[in-house]
Amino acid sequence: MNQYNINDKLDGESSKQRRYYLFGVLSVFFIAVAVTIGLMSTNGTKIEVRPFEAQDSAIITVSGGLGLYISGSVYSLTNSTKITVIADGYKPKEQIIPQSSIGKVFQIELIELPGRLVIETMPADAKTSWLIDGKTVAIANRLEKEIYAGKYSITIDNPYYDKHMEKVKIVRQQETRLNINLNPIFGEIDIKSEPSNAVVSINGKNVGFTPLKHRGVGGKYHIQISSPNYINVTDDILITRDGNFIIRKYNLKLQKAYITVNVKPKGGDLLLNGATILPDKKITVDAIRKNTILYHKKGYFSDTKAINLKPAEEKEINFTLKPEIGNVEFISVPVADVFINGKNIGITPLQKKLPALSYKVTFKRQGYRSITKSFTPVASAMQKISVYLKAELEARLSETSKQYTNSAGVKLKLFLPSGKKFMMGTPRHEKGQRANEFIREIKLTKPFYAGIYEITNQEFAKFSNKTTSASANLPVISVNWLDAAKFCNWLSKREKLSSVYNIQNGQLISFNGKSDGYRLLSEAEWEWLARNAGKIGQTKFSWGDRLIIPPKAANIADESAKGTVRFYIPQYTDGYPNTAPVGSFNKEPSGLYDLAGNVSEWVHDFYSMLPPDKGQVDQDPLGDLKGKNHMIKGASWRSGTITELRPAFREVITNGRDDIGFRIGRYLYGGG
Repeated sequence: MNQYNINDKLDGESSKQRRYYLFGVLSVFFIAVAVTIGLMSTNGTKIEVRPFEAQDSAIITVSGGLGLYISGSVYSLTNSTKITVIADGYKPKEQIIPQSSIGKVFQIELIELPGRLVIETMPADAKTSWLIDGKTVAIANRLEKEIYAGKYSITIDNPYYDKHMEKVKIVRQQETRLNINLNPIFGEIDIKSEPSNAVVSINGKNVGFTPLKHRGVGGKYHIQISSPNYINVTDDILITRDGNFIIRKYNLKLQKAYITVNVKPKGGDLLLNGATILPDKKITVDAIRKNTILYHKKGYFSDTKAINLKPAEEKEINFTLKPEIGNVEFISVPVADVFINGKNIGITPLQKKLPALSYKVTFKRQGYRSITKSFTPVASAMQKISVYLKAELEARLSETSKQYTNSAGVKLKLFLPSGKKFMMGTPRHEKGQRANEFIREIKLTKPFYAGIYEITNQEFAKFSNKTTSASANLPVISVNWLDAAKFCNWLSKREKLSSVYNIQNGQLISFNGKSDGYRLLSEAEWEWLARNAGKIGQTKFSWGDRLIIPPKAANIADESAKGTVRFYIPQYTDGYPNTAPVGSFNKEPSGLYDLAGNVSEWVHDFYSMLPPDKGQVDQDPLGDLKGKNHMIKGASWRSGTITELRPAFREVITNGRDDIGFRIGRYLYGGG
């Protein structure tokens, strides 16, 4: 192929390529025309810009989604079209056209840009209040604020100047600057003082003497009033628009004086005009007046000084106290050891010289109740301290209760035997007398308690923890002597008293007759209570000497027991065929109940048939330490003979019975 054929072929290819390009361009053009015609045929969304002032400069563009803005309308090709609006003097705004507005009118509201207002005053004052249209917007020495375009009324309010009002017009994106000269207000301060003719200083400058009137512009004034010998007075006064005439009267106080007080010995009380002060310290006092200083210390004579000082004067005061010694005489009956503050100083009677301090003196003697007293000697007179010491037992008697109820509910009464002898037992010729009722001379000396009532089922149940169908207030019966003794020991332990009975393995080993714990009444105590206590003389029966039994005297074998007992008392009715609730009958002269009947009672003593030695007087007897059987005393609901009704009756028994109970007692104090 020659060169011409090659060139012809290249020219053909080039012509073919140009035709392709021309076809592509025409295709794009026709598509664009078709799209434009399509868009023009759809409903466009008309855009209205607010406010109206922004419409002339507003530029609207489609900034999101597919759409065209043409001649005030947006033609959307998608469901979400975002437009952006820019206008002079307003903040740019972007917004999506909602579906509900497509094809309709859509309004978009622009926010205008603010202007700037700057106002300064001459003079500048940080207390200035700035008000725009009557509303406070700042309290400062100048106003700088961005506000929207428009006309405003500005008020400048400062208490030291006339109120100023100004009208301003604010233009968008422009600064409005004003300089305002404030007009000062004037006022007057009227100053007086007592005393007068005091120097007046205003803001550090002396301006004259009181009384004085000072005129000045509004503002703060620092006032000082001074006069020789007086304390300076300072004050801050404001002249304001609302307060431009001020009156002040100052009462000047004299300058203080100063003292320092030295004391010997130290450790006392130092008083200035009645108020406590400290020695060795500089103390402020009023000048030109009497000041009283008192110093006192226990064991020394007090001293007082009066001073009258000039203003600003300083003075040193000295006190040296003299010791005060007093004479004290100590007397006691009987003679006793004397202890002062725990130290033995001798035996009464005793005289002692002592410093006038507070002391505690104790009088002590073995077997007697100690007495302690407080005293303070004085130098002006001899001081006597006299005491009467009570024997310990006498003291306990004076302090003890005459009657009390113990922890088990048992009521007990205190008895104080006189120590006078009485006859226990009966002579052979007495009707109903038995051979074992030996006449014995007895002397009871120790105070003791005795149960007012016989021990009840309720009281005994607290010890035994056994339930019973019997009435709670009936006397407990069918109790053997050992169980009664155990009840006493239980009560003693419960109340932290020493036990009387030494019981081991169910047997009585011994007893402690000096214990203050609970026990059964002794035979001598029981018979003394029934025949002597509360009576003028000793009687045969608990109710007296007559054989006729008074009504309600005792629960014994009466008419109602006829047929159930061997013997009964005719023409006597007590209302109970067997046991009665404790306390159902009249109180006996002793103050106790039921000694004469109801149930017979276990007593402490072992039974003995040995007669006493002639002339023997037994003091507070409790019987033998050893023995085989114990006794019961007193009649019961089953008793119907003169023999049994007599308190002298003695019966030995081994075990309990349905007409036997017990009563408890105890010594007031142990030992002896």
